[in-house]
Amino acid sequence: MDCKQVIDEISRIHRSEENVSGLLSKEHVDHLKSCEKCKKALLNFNKLLIILKRERAVLNPYFTDKVMKKLESKTAFNSWKYATAVLSAILLITGVLFFYERNKEITVEFSLELPGASEVSLVGDFNDWNIGALKLKNNGGVWRAKLKIKPGRYQYAFVVDGKKWIADPNSKNYVDSGFGTKNSIVDTTRL
Repeated sequence: MDCKQVIDEISRIHRSEENVSGLLSKEHVDHLKSCEKCKKALLNFNKLLIILKRERAVLNPYFTDKVMKKLESKTAFNSWKYATAVLSAILLITGVLFFYERNKEITVEFSLELPGASEVSLVGDFNDWNIGALKLKNNGGVWRAKLKIKPGRYQYAFVVDGKKWIADPNSKNYVDSGFGTKNSIVDTTRL
């Protein structure tokens, strides 16, 4: 028999709040007679038991159940409240990001190298094909304009000297204009 087994047995008996003396086996008692450490542990356990019995308050037998029910209901309520707050925050952030992404404007630069032109306009879905709406600036034969447009897919063309409609030679995508020419495509959802 070792000290750990004896102390474990004393602890088990004390948890049942019974007197240790009559409940120990002969091996435990023999060990206690020869081991000062275990005698001291038994003495401390007995003192603790006396103090606990003297100081014990009588509780309602349903006290623990009532406390646990209140804790469970508060925990459930707080968990639900927390989950609702998190979900609301996620929805709000998603809505703001969606609105922002949908309404943000992207700057697109259009250019056309045409040294002999006297005037170049940019027309397209983004300005209702209005020839006078956006004139490009000439910089050494390269005509340029920057335009802020919302995300989307737009058809456009250049109008040279107010009469000749041409597709952007730098565009990668074209569609038939319906007038025997092609329109260029700019897709700002991919920029």
